Amino acid sequence: MKKIILLLALAAVSTGAFAQEWSYGVKARLNRANLSSTSNSNMKADFYCGIFAEYRINEFWGIQPEIIYSRQGTKTDLGSFDGWVRLNYINVPILAKIY
Repeated sequence: MKKIILLLALAAVSTGAFAQEWSYGVKARLNRANLSSTSNSNMKADFYCGIFAEYRINEFWGIQPEIIYSRQGTKTDLGSFDGWVRLNYINVPILAKIY
């Protein structure tokens, strides 16, 4: 997984030097998630990471598609079940940007 992210980051940096309207980048942050429907659960720290590309249409408008992997979860005690609940998400937001 680390090698794939590094390879994508290097490819984005090398191809971004040739195009003036496009810019690329990598995101990585810390998540803290909890399941609100369970009363006996503890918040769990995890991560999310992804890549994005920004295209400037003109001086005032831009568009930014992203692909983000997010892992969330909690440690819970629900009577017969005691353990970790982990949820994996892949988000594909497309942002409109105004400058």
